[in-house]
Amino acid sequence: MGKKKQLIQHIRLVLSNLGKDFNSEIKSGVLQLIYK
Repeated sequence: MGKKKQLIQHIRLVLSNLGKDFNSEIKSGVLQLIYK
């Protein structure tokens, strides 16, 4: 697997984990803008 694909997978995993951890915060406020 190329380093670029691996990096993209890691970023997706981090975003997924952030989505789970900060679900209520993401639905309103600044974190929603960052998440999008």
